[in-house]
Amino acid sequence: MTLAEFLAARLDEMEAEGAGSQTMISRQVAAMRAILDEHQPGYPVTYPKKSGQPTCGVCHAGGWDWEPQQWPCPTVRAVAAIFADHPDYRQGWAA
Repeated sequence: MTLAEFLAARLDEMEAEGAGSQTMISRQVAAMRAILDEHQPGYPVTYPKKSGQPTCGVCHAGGWDWEPQQWPCPTVRAVAAIFADHPDYRQGWAA
């Protein structure tokens, strides 16, 4: 299971369970889905050398030049941390 699949499943569960105000849960799930849609994994780095690692199209690693952040980026890892107690959560996804 990839991190993207894990998060999609947890958001589906969150909606189905309806713990708390349904309006609030719907807004939280919609907000997290919007974050994940924006921070989807993109093409692997090919310059200056091929990495094979997908990158985030939004986040960058800093520095003077555009250096893509490897995916999962810190933003996606922060969303995943919400579900750290879930049995399918992998410690490698921790921020």
